[in-house]
This record gives sequence, C-alpha cells and structure tokens, in this order.
Amino acid sequence: MALTYTVLGAKKTSLELAYDTYLRGNKRLIALTNNLEPFAFTVSCGIIVSAIVKARSATGLSAYHALIALNISQINSWTGYVLLLLRILCAVHQKNLRTKIFFLQIIPYFIHAILVSAFGIYFWRDLAPFMEYASTAPVQPCHPSAYYWILERTVEISDKRLRTISLAYYALSAFPPLNPFPFLSAVPCLVGVCLSIAIFRICWASFLSPMGQRPSESEPNPAETLVSLFGAFTSLCIGHVLWALAICGPFIYTIVSTELTISINRPNVEPGTESEWTYNQTLALFTAIFTVFIYAHEISKMWQTAEPEEEGWTGSSVAEGIYQATGEEQQSLGPESHSNYGATSGSTGV
Repeated sequence: MALTYTVLGAKKTSLELAYDTYLRGNKRLIALTNNLEPFAFTVSCGIIVSAIVKARSATGLSAYHALIALNISQINSWTGYVLLLLRILCAVHQKNLRTKIFFLQIIPYFIHAILVSAFGIYFWRDLAPFMEYASTAPVQPCHPSAYYWILERTVEISDKRLRTISLAYYALSAFPPLNPFPFLSAVPCLVGVCLSIAIFRICWASFLSPMGQRPSESEPNPAETLVSLFGAFTSLCIGHVLWALAICGPFIYTIVSTELTISINRPNVEPGTESEWTYNQTLALFTAIFTVFIYAHEISKMWQTAEPEEEGWTGSSVAEGIYQATGEEQQSLGPESHSNYGATSGSTGV
C-alpha cells in the first residue's frame, strides 16, 4: 500500500515523493548511479564466473565456498535490482522511457540475475560434485560439507527443507521480473509495522491512568493528544523507517548470515590458502555492498539539508531550499520568479 503525503497543498504517493525528494534535479546522484552500475556488474559477474570455473576445474569447488559465493552474488543481484528500480523511477517521471534504449541498459542486470540463478540451481539441485572437493592439504583437509546460518539456527546444507526452499528461490530469481527481493523486503516492513503498533500500545497504556480522570475544558484530552502524537509520528518516521527497512533489511540479513556462516565453518576450512580465501571473501563482501553505503550516505546528506515548513513538518516535505538552482536555472526563472522565490524562502525561514 503506497503511503500518501500532503506536500505544499498537493497529495503525493510515497514513490512520487521519493522521486521529488531524492532524484528530481539531482544530477549528482543520477550520475553516481550510472558510474557505479558498470563497477557493480563487473565485480558481480567476476565472482560468479570464477566460482563456476573453479567448480568445473580438476580440484573442484568446496560446498562452503560455493555457498559464500552465492551469498555475495545475491547481494550484488539485489543491488542491481535497486539500481534498476531507480532507473525505472527516473525514466517514468521524466517521461523519457525509450523502450529500446531502456532494454539495452537493463541487459547487464538480466545477465547477472540469470547467472546467479543458474549457479544456485546447479548447486542446490545436486550437492554431490561439491561434496567430492579434492583437498590438497596433507593434514586437516577441508570438510566436504558445510553449515549455513539461518535465523539463529545452524543448518547443514544437505538438509532437505533448506535445499527445497533454495531451489524454489533461485528458480524464481531466474526470471528477473519475479525477483523475490520485494517479498523479502516485505518481511522487515511487517516487522516495522508490528514495532510501531507495539510502541503505540505502550504509549496508550501510559495514558490509561490520566484518561480515567475527566479533564477540564482548559486541559487537552489525553486520548486526543495521544492520537495526534501518533499521527505526527506516523507521518514523520514510520514511512521512512519502513522504506529503509524494506531496502536495507535483506542486505543486512545476508551480510550477517554470510559472516556467521564463515565463522561457523572456520574450523573445517583448510589451512593456508583456504583461510586466506576466507579473508578475500570478506573483502569481496564489503566491495559488494559498497554501492549501498554510497547511496545511504548521499541520501542522508540530502536529508540533513532539508528544512521543515513553518506550519509543521508534513513528513518528507520537499523544501524548496533542498536543491539550489544552478546559474542557468536561475536565469531561466526570470525576475518575477526570483521575487516570488525570495518571498517563499522568507516565509519558510530558509
């Protein structure tokens, strides 16, 4: 359900507001997106292709390293999905969605999604090739199996339920429009809603005592005060918190799961080159999420420069002072528009 906000007297959906707040006229962020996409695509394809080549080599690929490579590739695939949504959002609102050019631009995302899905299906369909990993260590060889951390549980990868769920997931991911990322994003959203309801109930319980007394006409009704405060909290926080949880939730979970999986399997990792590879995987993990942190940093800087309206903050209100017009834009406004803009800025305290 799209959240609706009132901004400068006009109602806007959460998607329209997100575009107006973060993307409209923000050439810096759009240019950053275009520059990071090739980098993310190159790193992502390099990880998954190297895993496929290693799995088909004479020594093979251990199940543990195949699992880590899949997790890292999945983070990259989700990053590409977020970038794709931003591209679609920009194209739709700017009304310059050219079908041929658009499909040429999203081909890399489709290629990577299909590569990850193909390797995921190959891995979870038959674990036998990965169980026959040829260790070269004379002592304490790499354990043929591996363990996966899932929601406070350590599960062996040969578990039938884990394999069934993983196969279904990667089968859906093979067709990018059915990418499970939106469904995974709904989970932290529901968590955010439940937490908001819990906070509201706690606040409501704290008002039970004063609500038992009939307030005088000069005193505000505690129930009305609570409802108004919760309405302000909803417009200010919940929408943005849910958006942040929806986008960052799957990333955070996969990062935590990958690091804990590495920690759990460390006793079974072959010493020497195998332990060094574990370090390189951690380094690759941070490289994979580099784009996400860049976006979070850029958006947080823009959010800090936002100024509330004089009559009250309405949620993600798009203040005119967020984006300063360039010299060419100011000249195109004309003297009359300059005077109106100055009056508006003076009234809002910008």
